[in-house]
Amino acid sequence: MVVGTNIKKIKFGKLKIQKLNRIALPNSLLENLNISVGDNIEVFLDIEKQEIIISSQKTKTKNKRLLNRIKFGKLKIQQLNRIALPSSLLENLDLQVRNYIESFLDIEKQEIVIKRLEK
Repeated sequence: MVVGTNIKKIKFGKLKIQKLNRIALPNSLLENLNISVGDNIEVFLDIEKQEIIISSQKTKTKNKRLLNRIKFGKLKIQQLNRIALPSSLLENLDLQVRNYIESFLDIEKQEIVIKRLEK
């Protein structure tokens, strides 16, 4: 056991971008943020880090309005924990259908972080 370590992000594995720009998020990831099917979420592009940020509208954080983030709107969690990401968001990260991405839970900010899977 490592004492004094402060874990900030937990990796939840790789995801594949499906048809219609959908991604299916793991149940455990959504449960940790108290998000379920039918809930509204906010989606941002972090320009500096080249990441997609998904935030529950239930969570009020100070970090939502940082200058390096572009808001891409509000989405709804669909059946099977899917969300359909806007094409323009994926294009900004040079992502397309069938690409793999990584998902993380940012414990401190209570957000889902998605980024390109490094080869």
